[in-house]
Amino acid sequence: AQANPIQAITITEDSHWLIAASSETKIQLWDLADFKPDKEPIELTINDCPIYMLDASPNNHWLVIICSNDSVMVWDLSTRDPTIPPVTLQRKEVSAEGGLFDPGIAILPGDREQLVSISADSHWLAMASNNLAYLWDLNSPGLSAEAAILDGYKFPVTALTFSPDNK
Repeated sequence: AQANPIQAITITEDSHWLIAASSETKIQLWDLADFKPDKEPIELTINDCPIYMLDASPNNHWLVIICSNDSVMVWDLSTRDPTIPPVTLQRKEVSAEGGLFDPGIAILPGDREQLVSISADSHWLAMASNNLAYLWDLNSPGLSAEAAILDGYKFPVTALTFSPDNK
């Protein structure tokens, strides 16, 4: 049972996993293909990362974790092993002196689900953070590629999405 209020919840597109996170650092995964009400969920603990939102990739491979401390993590759902930690995605620190402004994730009431988008082919992950958008290649080896910064916006980015055909 979840002791803290649920902060984020998602179901994979294949309806295999129900994933819920508290605002603390715990994520619980229920295997809906083998669901039994008395079966304990898989628990994944994320240290120093109060969870803000979750999203599962369309290919059911990746769980994207956004933390309130501005970290972006990706966990391989196929491992089913909570001892394997998620990968923290890399991005450049951007300062106001560099002409860009990025003090953290822009939180707008009602728009939380629009701050992260995964392409339909699960190749790309995009995240808005104030007047910047970041783009990661989920196919890069070890998820080691640093995010591309998409800038030039005068106002905060409040929504982002990919086209259904990935173009």
